[in-house]
Amino acid sequence: MPDVDLYALPCFESRVLDPSFFKLHPWVHERPEFDEHYDIDRHPLWSRTNRPVPFTQIGYYQCDQIGTPQEVPDERGEIAWSARYRAWGEAKEVISEAARKAGIRNPIRFQGQYFDHETGLHYNRHRYYDPSSGRFVSKDPIGLAGGINVFQYAPNPVQWIDPLGLAKYYRGAKAGSKPSFEPRPGEYKVRDGNVQPTHGVSVFDNPESCSCRGFVPHEVDFESVSEDLKIIQRGKDPAHFEIMPANPMAEGGYKSALGKIKVK
Repeated sequence: MPDVDLYALPCFESRVLDPSFFKLHPWVHERPEFDEHYDIDRHPLWSRTNRPVPFTQIGYYQCDQIGTPQEVPDERGEIAWSARYRAWGEAKEVISEAARKAGIRNPIRFQGQYFDHETGLHYNRHRYYDPSSGRFVSKDPIGLAGGINVFQYAPNPVQWIDPLGLAKYYRGAKAGSKPSFEPRPGEYKVRDGNVQPTHGVSVFDNPESCSCRGFVPHEVDFESVSEDLKIIQRGKDPAHFEIMPANPMAEGGYKSALGKIKVK
């Protein structure tokens, strides 16, 4: 039997017809990318000429330091949607009356997660995430190679993200050498005697990004990364991340924390 996500719905408690069914929401899911390959003009069900529909409502996302939506103001600057989160992503939504009438809603949660109102789970592309327990409901496809906890989301939800439900990071090294996490001059920024949480040592979220640069990729061991550090995407390359301090910290402490990082 394939390893899939299984869950049940309380059918007898559900509404017979959800009002949202009156609206057409065409979603195209083609793993592992969200590229749009659907052409509504070529769909055999459509026989009439389709006219562009003007925007009726505009919202602007206001996110926190890891990209989680906090508020969505409308075009008048009034808060249409907002939420307060528990540590592992469980949200308590506040929706204005005007937003309810206009149908404004926000299903986006942690980066890469889409809230499923029927199950209360977050769709995280490769897996479903349960915000009430702070863990995935299915195993990491990589198995124990990803660590002994195959349901773990991240070591720290305030500083880490897992947009694909498969978070792994790689550090490159020359063939026959072990990767070093010793920061080079210019890789980090010091102000008032402390390393700032803005720059750091480079890693990538896929092995190919190391290989194409002539290095052998080594997977970072999550459990060896101190909670005093964070890994954040930085730069134009979406696969490029940097290990930086979670908060301003002494230069010696930063280098010491980096020196404790291990690879698998």
